Amino acid sequence: MSKDENEEKQHRESEDEDSKQDENYDPRLDFFSEKFDPLYALSKEKNQVPVYSVKCYDNLSAYQRAQQKKNDPEPAQKKNVKAGSSKGPDNVQTSERRFLPHQMPVQSVRKVRGNIFTRMEKMTGPLQLLKRCVDENLRIKVFTRNATSIRGYCIGYVTAFDKHWNLALKDITEVWTRRKRRKTSALVADENTSYQTQRIVLPPPVKILKETSKEEVCSRKVSQFIMRGEHVVSICLLDSAKR
Repeated sequence: MSKDENEEKQHRESEDEDSKQDENYDPRLDFFSEKFDPLYALSKEKNQVPVYSVKCYDNLSAYQRAQQKKNDPEPAQKKNVKAGSSKGPDNVQTSERRFLPHQMPVQSVRKVRGNIFTRMEKMTGPLQLLKRCVDENLRIKVFTRNATSIRGYCIGYVTAFDKHWNLALKDITEVWTRRKRRKTSALVADENTSYQTQRIVLPPPVKILKETSKEEVCSRKVSQFIMRGEHVVSICLLDSAKR
């Protein structure tokens, strides 16, 4: 058999194979065809996958996430950083709660609470005279009482007061009368007394101005103290004539 005859025979065999392939070709089994039917391809046992190295996914959602990562690549994975740590990157996004319009906090106007100094400015009537004593540094004389009668008086400068006639005084000279019943000096700690009865801060010294058989008139100077309003009988201005 000549060489030409062999070439013709091979050409005929190739044409026969192509014709057989064309006869067995089904577009429903062609993965690259638009008419590909996956359910029909699964029913055929001899059908072969054209690419064997392709990755298999468990479901469509996993495949969809993989496609999204290919189309929109995200930055490198962020390290797990504890809240408040200074080692974390600056671009770490913190979770933020989203409120609906009716869930937003209601803005309220806070009331300005007054104190003793703001209330002193609004005093009227007799208390306005005390406000003048505070502003002009006028000296006053306050008569005090005890449970039954007038106890004495205090001369000094008022620094603050309130509507209950509670007074904060400074540079006070106190004069009062007391009965002579004490066998020992008043408000003086003894060495033999217990620790509970001893006073850590000693009171100012007391001078006796006048003495009778039953009573004595005492005087002392105090730098500052607070007098309760229930002890106040009356208040007189001493520096009003000078000013």
